[in-house]
Amino acid sequence: MIVSGLGIGPLPVHVVERDVRDGLLWRLPPYKKPAAVGIYMVTNPKSG
Repeated sequence: MIVSGLGIGPLPVHVVERDVRDGLLWRLPPYKKPAAVGIYMVTNPKSG
């Protein structure tokens, strides 16, 4: 949703390095010492 322009949100710097380099995303402050951001995977246990 962030890449499609529907809003902003925290993403881990190491995860979006390529997207920032390619111009798909850009970084907002703070530029030094960004907060730690967790990555979670959500699945549906009924999907098999």
